[in-house]
Amino acid sequence: MSNQNSHEEAKTETPQGSWNDLGSSLNALFAKLGQLIKEGNRRQFMLRSRNGKVVFRLPLTIAVIIGLLLLWSAAPLLLIAFIIALALRVQFIVTRETPPHVNGETG
Repeated sequence: MSNQNSHEEAKTETPQGSWNDLGSSLNALFAKLGQLIKEGNRRQFMLRSRNGKVVFRLPLTIAVIIGLLLLWSAAPLLLIAFIIALALRVQFIVTRETPPHVNGETG
């Protein structure tokens, strides 16, 4: 009887432990995702024409979401647009915004 009780206890502890592991993994994943979104919002995606004029500017996070949606729904159209942009020698640029310094601090 003692062996059966310990076997039943092991069964009930394993799912709870795996749920806790899954919960902590999901929390870590969401924290990392939030950090990546913040970093992406600090960066800008720009398209610049041959003469240096900025044609298109978006936060990187939004540009990635739009690109993924286009890739998922209209991949041939996205490929054609990319080829045309390359033929027109449009530059794809990702820049990082520098945060404004408060009261002259360089912190």
